[in-house]
Amino acid sequence: MRDGFSLIELLLVALLLGVCAAGVTKSWSLCYYMNDQARQMQGGKDIIEQEMERVRRLNWTGLTEQTSWATRGYYDAGGNAVGASDPRGFVSFIKVETLNSNGLSLALTPGVDATGGTSRSLRRVTIVVQPAGVSVTATPPTGQAITYLTLGGP
Repeated sequence: MRDGFSLIELLLVALLLGVCAAGVTKSWSLCYYMNDQARQMQGGKDIIEQEMERVRRLNWTGLTEQTSWATRGYYDAGGNAVGASDPRGFVSFIKVETLNSNGLSLALTPGVDATGGTSRSLRRVTIVVQPAGVSVTATPPTGQAITYLTLGGP
């Protein structure tokens, strides 16, 4: 009997190594994909925070009523402003709606409180961030934030 490996043993070892290599390669691919998704989500989150701060600075008087979606700006994954033609970035959309006195539906015009004469209007500001080239109506959005602004009163 000769020492060494038979052809069947070599084929089994090669098959085992191939399965292990395929598993490692697939794991690397999955990790790269998950890292890329996390980077995109963080970029969208950064842009939403930027837009929310802009809304807070503008306050009630600086924001105009917009009951349909308005394109606000285009950003790269780092949150830096870019041109609309950059396919790697994000686009932000904003909608500003005045709500009625109970805050459950839209009001046609800002209301006035009859007791003190101070406007108690409430505005809902919705900000949506999508990858460039994706409609604002695509569901689910990459990121969405809603805040409320009031004019006068508690």
